Parts: sequence; C-alpha cells; structure tokens
Amino acid sequence: MIKKVLKKIMAEFKKIRSNIKSTASKDKQIELSLTKIEVEFLLNVIANSDFKGKDVQIVYETAVKLQQFLKP
Repeated sequence: MIKKVLKKIMAEFKKIRSNIKSTASKDKQIELSLTKIEVEFLLNVIANSDFKGKDVQIVYETAVKLQQFLKP
C-alpha cells in the first residue's frame, strides 16, 4: 500500500519537476507550497519505504528538498 502511494507521489514530483523545467525556460516562476504536516508525512513515507538502487538518487534529492521546507 505504501509503495503504491509513494509511486504516485514520485510520479507527481516528476510531473512537477518537468513543469518547472518547462516553465523556467519560459521565464515564469512557480511556487509549490506544502503544509508542515504534508512535508512530514512525505518524509515519513520515504523513511519507511524500501527502494531499488535505481531510485535512491531521486529519493535522496526529493527528501533533501522536502527537508528544506522544514527549515526555519
């Protein structure tokens, strides 16, 4: 169950990243906002999941970006 949710989340991150890249090339700026609870939830899902070697880099980068939301 958690793996399905995580796959959907990662797919959404991929779409967002793709949109940001295409929008950035058009000199527009997009801001993604998440609540603290949403960020903590996503980090917990990541922490409690198993990943294949090919996914480790994207999971790490995503977790680092999510942690930036929690910094004061």
